[in-house]
Amino acid sequence: MKLHNLLVIYTDGVTEDRNEDHEDFGEARLLTQLQVAGGERSALTLSNIMQNLDEFVGSAPRHDDITCVGVRRN
Repeated sequence: MKLHNLLVIYTDGVTEDRNEDHEDFGEARLLTQLQVAGGERSALTLSNIMQNLDEFVGSAPRHDDITCVGVRRN
């Protein structure tokens, strides 16, 4: 799978964040977001990941810190 020279470093709080049904966001959802990103700017990719994560979690309480950093090489 080609991810367009993108490095993403994240804490487990991203993939282990849960929705109201106690379902984890998971690595598969994160990888899907990265595949959809294509060659867009890393700031936009991170913004989209965080927005998707917020929508997934909804009003469920957060239980861990969330850190996500992205770097794209042109």
